[in-house]
Formats: sequence, structure tokens, C-alpha cells
Amino acid sequence: MRGKMDYAILGFLSLLTLFLLLSGVLAFNDDQRTRGSISILASFALLALTLLYVYPRLGLDDGDTVRLKAEVAKLESAAKIATREKQDLKTQADALAKSNESLSKSKSELEANGAELRFQADAAKRDAQSLKTQLETLAKSNEQMAKQKAALELSAAETLSTIEQNLSAVRDHARDPSSNLQLPLPDPAGDPASSAERIKRQLEALKTISGRPIPNAAETTPRQQQLTDLVQLRDKLAAQLTTPNYDVNVYPNKELVQGQRGRYYAVDLKNAKSGIRYYFESGKYTIDRSIPEFRESLNAFIKDVLTKLDGNVNYQLLVRGRADAAPWQGKFDPAHVYQQIKYMRSAGDDRYLSDMGEDHLTGALRNENLPNLRAAFLAELIADNFSVKPPMILEGGVSPKTGDKDRNAEMFLYVDW
Repeated sequence: MRGKMDYAILGFLSLLTLFLLLSGVLAFNDDQRTRGSISILASFALLALTLLYVYPRLGLDDGDTVRLKAEVAKLESAAKIATREKQDLKTQADALAKSNESLSKSKSELEANGAELRFQADAAKRDAQSLKTQLETLAKSNEQMAKQKAALELSAAETLSTIEQNLSAVRDHARDPSSNLQLPLPDPAGDPASSAERIKRQLEALKTISGRPIPNAAETTPRQQQLTDLVQLRDKLAAQLTTPNYDVNVYPNKELVQGQRGRYYAVDLKNAKSGIRYYFESGKYTIDRSIPEFRESLNAFIKDVLTKLDGNVNYQLLVRGRADAAPWQGKFDPAHVYQQIKYMRSAGDDRYLSDMGEDHLTGALRNENLPNLRAAFLAELIADNFSVKPPMILEGGVSPKTGDKDRNAEMFLYVDW
């Protein structure tokens, strides 16, 4: 182990050598060449002494040499490893370069394929749009043809009914010639000239057969009977249909639902004995199905009206619930849980949009939920128990008043005559 004295001597000699060297240089600058030469020579002597005496004492021993060689070997090994890693990194870099080149080619191919696919997708979209337009046109054409067919069938039914009445009148006149022959006249709303011509042809035909026994009228086919019933129902609805179980009145709004322009009727179910309309109890959205009067009224309306419309003319039953202003909070009736209710959204001014809104209800119900819940109950009751077109729900509302008349579920009937 080297002594601290050796290092101290080395430091002193080094400082002294530096001092003498600087003194000699400064002396030369002051033109004191003799003094400068002595100082410089003294500094060289001290430097020689330092090199000859101190540094050999600070030399390395054999152990230091071994350790130094071991460190050098480690450094050489690390250098070789670094060289190999460098080579590996270069190899990887070359591979990455090739991979990037391949990816670039693949990207170019994908972009080309993507452009082709976009072109094909655009073409398919145009074809689909064209097909959709054609289908819509065909649907409109079919709808118009269906309307024309229904109108012709109704007209034929009306004509058949008129002819049957004429034949019955002629038959009665043949039995009793003294009686007056009165023939039903056509619809006065028609063209007078064509009506007169039609009456003339009917009279000529009746005169031809009046001189011989008049045959019995041909038996009416089921389809003719359906059309006859349909004509009679239309006339009854137009004149306000009143029965012990229900009332049907013409509704003034001719387009209650957007896009469904035609004839609307307001339907009121009532108790056949008392004549009082049915209302919901406060805070309830169901009516006990076991009430005979309620079922009787509903059955009568569906049998008398909906079953005659179903399959013969385009129609839709609409249901709209209402609630009064009395505050209420409650839960679902366990037998009638309606967590999702789809309805036609209100557009204001007694009009409704054809697109649907939806209520998502949880177990905590409030008064503003009652209108759509009442409509959902009545719609479900009809759909589950009768083979007619399921009703649609109109968005209901809460009345600012309180009372029985505002706790109901209104029904509207749309018919495209």
C-alpha cells in the first residue's frame, strides 16, 4: 500500500517545479535573464528528481498488473460482444428495411384494392338506391291499384245493392200493379247526365222484364256480402254510429298521423246498462278484465266494426292514454309490466309523427307515466284477445285538471276508404 508521504512529496515537488518555471519565465520577461535561467534550470532539476524518485515509488505491483490485465481482457470481451451486437443490429436493420419495403408494396396493393372495393361499393350503393326507388314506385303503384280495386268493389257493391232494391220494387209492383213503382235514385253527388242515363237504362231493363214473371235475385256470394256490409258500415260511421256498448263519431282531423290522410273516427266504449264511459281509477293503468260490461263493450265494437274492415280496407286503430293532474308515485302491476312502450311522437296541434318514440320505464313510476301505460294496457288487451290488426299507441299527456274524465284511454279509428 502506498504511503501518504509519497503523495505529499509528489505534490510538493510538482508545485515547486511549477513555481520555479513560472519565476524563470517572468524573469525573462523583465530582462533578468540570469535569474530566469537559474529558475528554469532549477525547475528542470526538480522535474528530473520527481521522475527519478517519486514516480517509481508509485509504480504498480504484480497484483495491480494482474488486475489491470483482467480489466483489459474484460474490456476486450465487451468490445467483441458489442461488435457482434452491432453486427446483429445491422442484420436486423437490413431485415427491417426489407420488411418495410414489403409492407410498402403491400400497402400500395391494399390501397389499389381499397380503391377498387370503394368503386364496387359505390356501384352497389347506386344499384341498391335504384332498386329501392323501383320498389317504392312499385309499392305506390300497388297501393294505388289496391285503392282503385277497393273503390271499384265498393262501387260495384253499391250498384248491386241498388239493382237488388230496384228488382224488389219491380217484384212488388208486379204483384200489385196498383202500387206506385219507386226506384232508388243514384248518389246525387254524381254527374246528372250519367245518372239520368243510368236510370234510363235501368228503367228499360225493368220494363223488359215487367211483362213476365220476375225471377228471384241471384244468391249473393260471400265476397259480395262483405262488400255490401262494408258499404253499410261506411254509411253508418258517416252518420254517427251509436249503440248501447259504444259510440263512433267522425273526428274532424283528417290527418291525425303524418302521412295517413283519410277519415278518422273517435270511439267511446260505454256501459250498456248505464251508458257511462269507462275510466281508469286514480293511480291505476289497468281495468279488471273480469268486468263483464267492459268486455261486452269491447267485443261489440270489434265484432261490429273491426272484423268487417279487417282484410277488406286499409285501417288502423290508434290508442291514446291520458291522466289527470293528481300527483302519483307507484310501481308496476305485477300482471302487466311494460318496461318498453313504443309510441308515435306528438307534433303538437293534435298531430302525430309517423316515426316512433320509446319509453324505458323502471320500477319507480310517476303520474306522467300513466298515459302511455294505460294505452299500452288497452293495446295489449286487444292484440292478445282478438284476431284483428294490433293497435298503435299515440303519445299521451297529462291534463291540467283533476277528475275521472281525464283518466282514460281514447281510441281513434283510421280508415282509408
